Formats: sequence, structure tokens, C-alpha cells
Amino acid sequence: MLSTTHTLIYDKGKSITLEGVSRAGDKTIIMVKELNIIFDYGANLETSHSYDNILISHGHNDHIGQLHTHHPTRKLNKNMKEKIYVMPKKCIQKFQMIATCVSYMNCGRDDDCTKPFDDFIATRMIESEKCNGIRLLNNSNKESNYIVNAYAMTHKITCYGYIISMISKKLKDEYKGLKGDVLKTIDDKQKLYDCITPIIGYTGDTTITGVINNDNFLNVPILIMECTFFDSTTKEDALHGYHIHFDDIVSNIHLFKNKFIVLFHISQIYRTRDELQKIIDNSMIEDKSRIVLFY
Repeated sequence: MLSTTHTLIYDKGKSITLEGVSRAGDKTIIMVKELNIIFDYGANLETSHSYDNILISHGHNDHIGQLHTHHPTRKLNKNMKEKIYVMPKKCIQKFQMIATCVSYMNCGRDDDCTKPFDDFIATRMIESEKCNGIRLLNNSNKESNYIVNAYAMTHKITCYGYIISMISKKLKDEYKGLKGDVLKTIDDKQKLYDCITPIIGYTGDTTITGVINNDNFLNVPILIMECTFFDSTTKEDALHGYHIHFDDIVSNIHLFKNKFIVLFHISQIYRTRDELQKIIDNSMIEDKSRIVLFY
């Protein structure tokens, strides 16, 4: 399966690489290697089994429909590390049922599927509703310096967007200017504080209201935002489907302080990247280099 790759330099010497595929109603999976995370799992790519943090926005098939393959693929590749799945509460029990049945079929078992999914491989299932500052796993399967927060979006069904932030230790102002030998005598808990720096946001499926009503999405350096429709004939389709139309972004572009706005979940009615790029180039957006097509 062909995938899209974008490397975005969001700060001096700092970059993020996005890899995956996304077409509305078909499949969406966006992998971020540097953070060991995947946004949605509507497709299974060659390296997706190696990621340990899976963030699911909502229960539509094109966003979660291949997640049940993550477990057997990891098992096949002898990747038995613990993983974190975050998804809306409404999805958890149904997903566990599907994943359990698939595992039973994979083993050729003919008895009732009663073995809990959690028994197969260590998996932390976290409800999006309770996802507030959850520490993500690094490649060594230990807690990383990154946290995830979930935010309710506006869609036909329950949907959550996510923002990933980095936690670093900073010296409190009152201790700045002290000599190194003096600082060494002061306990770290006293002189340091946690500095939280947002890096990347992912909206899942939503209307423009779901985005602009949350300043966190408007200010994160890299915003991965759904944009399903682009041309003038599809505005009603966007309203009916609770999706974003490109004109919604143009009308509100003054609110977006992001360095990059990555547009994903593009409708299948658009056949070439060039037709979409032409619409962007002809728009009233001043700095068009901010707009990146994940197509």
C-alpha cells in the first residue's frame, strides 16, 4: 500500500515526520515515528505493528477498522511489548469483542470467544474521556517525555482529537543566576518545574467549530486537521457529514497560529493532488506554505 510522507521542521533543529494514508470513507492512519504514536488505525501498513501508542478518534471504520490486526501482526513479529490504546469509551467493549474473535479465528479455535482481549498481549486501554496528561511509551517501553490530552470534537458520533506535548524540566526563575555549585546543593523538586510544550495536534473528524472553539488546536505548531471537501459544489456535503470544507479554513485562517496545517481525510471525489493544490494556490490564504496536503 502506497503511503504519504512529510517531514516538517517546526522549530530550530526539530522536525516531525508524518507517514501514512488517508482518504475519507476508506482509510486513515498517520504514524509519527519520533513520538512512537499512530493517529487512527483504518489501515495496516508495513511498519505500523512497531508503534506502541495508538490514538483512535472515533468508531467509524475508516479510522479504527484495521486496529484488530495490530495485535496478531505484533505477535507474528514477536513484538510483545506493552502498548497503549486510547479511544472513546463507547468503542472499547466493541473493539475488544472484535479483536478477541479475530484472535480465536487466527488460532483455529472453535470454542466460545470468552478469553478477554487483555490476556493476549499487555494492553492499556484508556478512555478518551479520561485522557488528561497520560504519559506515552517510548521505544524502550518505558514512560516517555511526551503526554497526550484528548478533546471532544464535533462530529456525527462521539469523536476526540488529541494533542501531544513534551514535558521538560526547567529552572524556576528565582534560582536563575545562581552558581552551579550552589544549585547542586538544592533539591531538583525545589528548583525545577515541569515545562509542557505542545508539539502536534490531531482533530479526527469534526466541523470547523470543533477546532476553532479550542485554542489548544489553534496554537500547536503542527496541526493535523481534517478537510474533506474543497470545491464550491460540496458545501452541503460538508454540513451534512459534519466535516470541514476548505472555505471554512480560509474564512478563519486568521485564528490559526500554527506553523503547519496538515490537511487529511480528503474526499475520494478528488482524483489528483494538482486539483487540490490549485484551489489552495487560488485561495485568500496569505502564507500558502503553511498548508500541507496529506494525500
